[in-house]
Amino acid sequence: ALTILGARLADQPGLPLRALAQRLRDARLDTIDSGEPGVNVRTVFSWSYQALSPAAATLFRLLSLHPGPDFSAAAATSIAAGNADRLLDELTRVHLLEHRPGGRYGFHDLTRLYALQDPPPDRDAAVLRMLDHYLRTCVAAEAHLGSPWPPVTLEPPQPGTHPEPIADAERAAAWFAAEHAVLVTLVEDPASLDAHTWRLARSLVTHLDRDGHWRDFVSTQRAGLAAARHCAGPTDQAYAHRLLARALIRSGEPEEARDHLDRALALFRDDALGQAHTNYALGYLDVCAGDTASALRRTKSALALARASGTRVWEAKALNNIGWCLLEAGHHAQALPYSRQALDLFRSLDADPDGQAHTLGCLGGAHLGTGDPGRALACYLEALHLREKHHNHYTQATTLREVAAVHRGTGDHAAERTALRLALTILERLDHTEARAVREQLERLTSGTDQQA
Repeated sequence: ALTILGARLADQPGLPLRALAQRLRDARLDTIDSGEPGVNVRTVFSWSYQALSPAAATLFRLLSLHPGPDFSAAAATSIAAGNADRLLDELTRVHLLEHRPGGRYGFHDLTRLYALQDPPPDRDAAVLRMLDHYLRTCVAAEAHLGSPWPPVTLEPPQPGTHPEPIADAERAAAWFAAEHAVLVTLVEDPASLDAHTWRLARSLVTHLDRDGHWRDFVSTQRAGLAAARHCAGPTDQAYAHRLLARALIRSGEPEEARDHLDRALALFRDDALGQAHTNYALGYLDVCAGDTASALRRTKSALALARASGTRVWEAKALNNIGWCLLEAGHHAQALPYSRQALDLFRSLDADPDGQAHTLGCLGGAHLGTGDPGRALACYLEALHLREKHHNHYTQATTLREVAAVHRGTGDHAAERTALRLALTILERLDHTEARAVREQLERLTSGTDQQA
């Protein structure tokens, strides 16, 4: 392809590069054509295409509907409405598809363009099968993550859809990691159907939050809200506002987050659970703004609403957040009974590992504030174990910083350095702004200035 482009420039030395680039965007296969049949890209691809069986040729065209960057054999099976393994082998043998790491497949850009030139049969049905495949597998995977959010309601899938079986949390985490780019692309693609977009966005929340993909968290929830406004009812629109607010809080945009929480609260007017967790989030923002009194009022309201709704997970979360509000106000002893009640409830429910880990972190802070570093360290380490087990990367880093603070208080600077280095590794991998503060803290500790202070 590069040889042909070079020849085109040599034949037309006055052709501006900008004009050639525009032609590439408009009709890439026509542009990459030397005029000689032996090196015409379309002709070369046609030789491979004509050697395919009819079923493989049809699948080749159907797979061009996938947004990329790559796909699994399971997704191809749903797109094809039947087992695709043999056909995928046929397509890779003639180099119309590429093998990718992890047993996945993908198009070269030019072969995908070639496939798109001839619209496949039953295009709309294939797109629906693809969207149903990802949505149903996403919902199944999210169910293993211990999410506190109610699952979306699903409509019957397109006939021929074969969602992937997700057996446990480990398989769920692996599936989300492998399909992350595809799922984000599907949610953000304007060509995706609104009914799938808002459901996919909502079902991605726990994965994006735990893994620290906050840019994608914000962008997918914005797309989900736009889609929900077009085709979802008031409660699902409320959840779209609520979850966009959570993403905005994570990305450090509290003012816009508060606006979406206020909108969610208005839409949740007849939903006690929705009002409970929205007040919970507003209480969190009040603490961040330094208004502990308002935070306590909102969080106690969240507790009453959670109890009225009969949703014990959110009852536990609200109990702990009352403890956290008191902790942030410096009332360590008063915080302890609330967080203890929350931890007992979480353990009895065996639900929401993130909420349980946060509760253990609050208990650690309360014990540290009341002069018991041994109990504080035990709570932090148990929280760290939960966060590692459930792949909650950012909060692993925050817990490691809390572990470092305990070691600092007891004078164990070697252990403090170890915890901070582990935290820094995670934050750098996430490209998080907090990495700089941890790096500077480590430099001071290494130079001895922190210890002297």
